[in-house]
Amino acid sequence: GKSVVMLQLKLVKTVTKSHDGDNLSHGTQVTKELVEPWARSDCIVLCADSYFSSVATAQELKNIGLHFIGVVKTATRRYPMAWLSSQEFAKRGDRKGLVHLNADGRPDLLAFVWVDRDRRYFITNCSSLAEGSPCIRQRWRQPRDDADADAERVELTIPMPRAAELYYNTCGAIDQSNRHRQDTLKL
Repeated sequence: GKSVVMLQLKLVKTVTKSHDGDNLSHGTQVTKELVEPWARSDCIVLCADSYFSSVATAQELKNIGLHFIGVVKTATRRYPMAWLSSQEFAKRGDRKGLVHLNADGRPDLLAFVWVDRDRRYFITNCSSLAEGSPCIRQRWRQPRDDADADAERVELTIPMPRAAELYYNTCGAIDQSNRHRQDTLKL
C-alpha cells in the first residue's frame, strides 16, 4: 500500500470452492492466493478492507508468515463483536481490545474497536493498541455561542492506536490511487 504498486490482480466473478478442502471463506481464500508468493516475508504488513478481513484471514496469513491488519464489518465469526460493541466510550480516540493467546501463551491476534465518529472494528496479527500518530482533520464548525457567526475551520486531533494508523496510512494510499485511476478513466 505504501508503494502504491499493485503486485497481483485477480478478477473474481463468482464464489469458488476452496482448492485444498480447507473450508476457507471466499475472502480468505482470495487473499491467501494473492499473497502466497510473499509468504514468510516478515517485513510485509497486509492491510485489507472488510471483504477480506476476518479472524480466519488473520490466522491463515499468520500461518504462512504474513502480518495482517483489517477492518471487520460482517465477517464476525469467532470475532468478539458482542463484547466490543457493548463497550462504552467517552470520546473520539478511545479504544479497547481483546488479545488471543496461542498455545505457548503468547499473543497472536488482537481484536479491537477504535472510536472516530463511529466505531471501527479491527483484527490484526501484528500490531498493538499502543499510541500511534494522531488522526488530524480540518472541519468547518459553527461557533456554539453565536448562531449568526460565520462557520470557521477547526482542527480535530483524534488519538489513534498504532494498528489503526498503519491500516489507514496504507488504505489511504490505495484510495488515493483508486480515485486517480477513476479520474483518468473518465477523460
